[in-house]
Amino acid sequence: MVEDGGTARMSVQSNGRFTITLDPVDRDAYTVSGEMFWEPWQQTYYFSILWDTYPDDWDTYGHTYDGTTLSFNGGADTGEYDFNNDGDMSACSIHFILVRS
Repeated sequence: MVEDGGTARMSVQSNGRFTITLDPVDRDAYTVSGEMFWEPWQQTYYFSILWDTYPDDWDTYGHTYDGTTLSFNGGADTGEYDFNNDGDMSACSIHFILVRS
């Protein structure tokens, strides 16, 4: 979506609640929200998101950090997007790349 000229803006609160406003070039902007947290598992942690639209099902994301760039990769079926603007959401992979400036 962003690669095609759209924009994404994310606002995160200190308690982990967030909203993301997606503004594709070919349709109206819309907002998604949820809560992000670190999920402990086998003596490590996974970045996790509980989306408001699916309150009983959270997703985990692999992460890397190199001192400047924080990256989260959710793999298959960690998000939904209406790729052809027909009103039906399709499963997709979510990959966040956050760069400190």
